Formats: sequence, structure tokens, C-alpha cells
Amino acid sequence: MDTHFLDIKEKIELPSERSIHAMPSTAMVATLDAVLVIAQKSLSIEVPSMAEYMEMVDAGEHELNHISSAHHVLDTMNSLRIYIQIYIEYLHKHLTQNINRNIPF
Repeated sequence: MDTHFLDIKEKIELPSERSIHAMPSTAMVATLDAVLVIAQKSLSIEVPSMAEYMEMVDAGEHELNHISSAHHVLDTMNSLRIYIQIYIEYLHKHLTQNINRNIPF
């Protein structure tokens, strides 16, 4: 995997050409994770933080449903990334313990 940094806090790993040929399904999962990170960063730049959102609600601003929906999408993306990381971790454990490196799924 090739490591890239979007900022100091976030690291994404894009599959190398070698890993794509060796394990296509793993490469697709890593690519999905990278796309989710990029989408999360792009969306979070455009959407106010939850603290700012709560201030807007307290100020009585209306028509804020899109902000709430955007935060729901960000939370869903984050949950999906957690599942992806767990999948990659278990896959890595399987590959390091299995000599013939056959993926059972």
C-alpha cells in the first residue's frame, strides 16, 4: 500500500499496482476507504461543525435540515470506514497466518 496524507490527522492508503494484481478484492476495499476519506474531507469543509450548528439552532435559524443530513452522512461514512478497517485488519491477520495466502471469501 502507498501511504498519502490529507492532513496531519488523516492517513489514506492507496493500493499499489502490485497489490492490485495480487489481491484485487483487497485493493478495491482500500480504494473505497480512500474515496470515503476524500469525500468526508470535502463534505466537512462545506458543513459547519456540530458546535456551530447548535449555535445556529439556538439563534433560531430555520431551514437547517441539510446541515443535519450532511452530519448524518458524515457519521455513516465514519461508521463504514470503521468496518473497512476491521475487515482489512482481519484480512491481514489471515494472510500472515496462512502460508498459501488463499483468501477464504
